[in-house]
Amino acid sequence: AGSYNIKVNQLAQAHAVYSGAYAADTSAIGTGTLSIQVGSAAAVNVTIDGTNNTLNGVRDAINAANAGVKASVINDGTAGYRLVVTSNTTGAANTVNVTVADDDLNNTDASGLSALSYTAGAYNLTESQTARYAILVIDSLTVTRSSNTIADLISGVTITLKKDSAGATHTLTLSKDTDDLKSKL
Repeated sequence: AGSYNIKVNQLAQAHAVYSGAYAADTSAIGTGTLSIQVGSAAAVNVTIDGTNNTLNGVRDAINAANAGVKASVINDGTAGYRLVVTSNTTGAANTVNVTVADDDLNNTDASGLSALSYTAGAYNLTESQTARYAILVIDSLTVTRSSNTIADLISGVTITLKKDSAGATHTLTLSKDTDDLKSKL
């Protein structure tokens, strides 16, 4: 039982990147290997060959690889179809890196499979959402967490952050549930 003043300054969010526009979701991309790494996790290699070298094929291959990301193809309504890759894990330490071994032997240019690279010095994908931690203030103490579901802040309490407080402080009041104890007696 207790009362806590909480202000949510920032929600945790997952890193997301997207490709340049293609005319169709069946547009050919190129062939080679994508190496996808989320944060400090081990990289997962995804082979792209003549059977899956379209936007839809790359999406399906990435999703089947269980690389810690979700891939989707989005029609932006103006320029065309884009591959979007989003980390499955929120928090600033969980950025997505995609390195490419392109069969055209140029791993950093903006054509072929290397158009899907996102790593230091080869940002051919565009960041649409930064990876970041949740930041909140509880009873004047600033804390950060990698997730918006927090189970280790107050003993026995799980808090799910839904939106930032826009500068406002909210009071969380916890009380013992004596009704359940009475019914069991």
